[in-house]
Amino acid sequence: MKNQNSKIESVLQEKLGGKVLLGESLKYYTTMKVGGVAKFLYKAKDSGQVLRAIKVALDLKLSYFILGKGGNVIFSDDGFEGLMIVNQASKVSFFEDKAEVWAESGITNGELVMKAAEKGFGGIEFLATIPGTLGGALYGNVGAYGWEIGSFVKSISLLILPDKSKEVKVVKKPGSFLKPLYRSTILKRLNAKIIAQGKGISWGSFHPIILSATLQLQRKKPEQIAREIGKLIEMRRKRQPQGIISSGSTFKNPLGRSSKIDEVYKDIKKTASYMLDNVGAKKIKVGDARVSDRHANFFTHSGKATAQNIKDLVQELQKRVYERYEVKLDPEIEFVGKFK
Repeated sequence: MKNQNSKIESVLQEKLGGKVLLGESLKYYTTMKVGGVAKFLYKAKDSGQVLRAIKVALDLKLSYFILGKGGNVIFSDDGFEGLMIVNQASKVSFFEDKAEVWAESGITNGELVMKAAEKGFGGIEFLATIPGTLGGALYGNVGAYGWEIGSFVKSISLLILPDKSKEVKVVKKPGSFLKPLYRSTILKRLNAKIIAQGKGISWGSFHPIILSATLQLQRKKPEQIAREIGKLIEMRRKRQPQGIISSGSTFKNPLGRSSKIDEVYKDIKKTASYMLDNVGAKKIKVGDARVSDRHANFFTHSGKATAQNIKDLVQELQKRVYERYEVKLDPEIEFVGKFK
């Protein structure tokens, strides 16, 4: 096994320019700062490098995972026995006559919003409040305050891996291909199905991977965009925990949508945070993992939690909410790897 690992390492370093890191802790690549180590880790600076890394992994029959900022993923304490590809591809181009932007999937949401604002293009201001990359946003159809990114997508470029073949294809699809629903797309639903079938951490090679996208924006004055971004950021600052280790929203809202910016909830009793509050979530702790005392749908810890602690906390809260409300809360977080 040791000789086999050395051979794989040698090929990876040769094919990927000697930039493969060994035994990197995934705590430094995820928002929740938990998880084991990646046997191999490579930071791809553009879509070409993402593609090259995947081809090398396929040739070596090595499991791989495409990671952005790690906002909605928890890797198990056992780590990842394959090639972790950190997507940092961030090229961006604007089509000013059409008010469109093309961007690679590794660009951060904040950077994309600010670059668009400089050109006088808005509509996606809500993304400034969501940590992560464009690829992750598209994959999970993220949103806030009544907006979702799926409604802005004109087209996407996907890396397709045909079954039982090493052939890699890059295809362009209309935005409707994603079939966006609340916090979900066809890609995320497919992943969930594969994971449920027991394919585990090898599922990275089973689904199309988003390389880039073209979004339809709106013409606005930069100062108007700046005001709207500031307003949204201030709202989030008041409502959500700041300056600590924290997840994004842990559970989807059972309502099947997020709250709109000016909405007074008529259905407040159907929100995840309300239900969690009423089952005493803020008093529950598993190991070092606990629910934020500021918002019941956010998890945090002091730096000592394990990935299993977070998984156990999720399951305990699901159990309590179901017992009281007969509602099964669906996590926004994906758990990757082996958990108890």
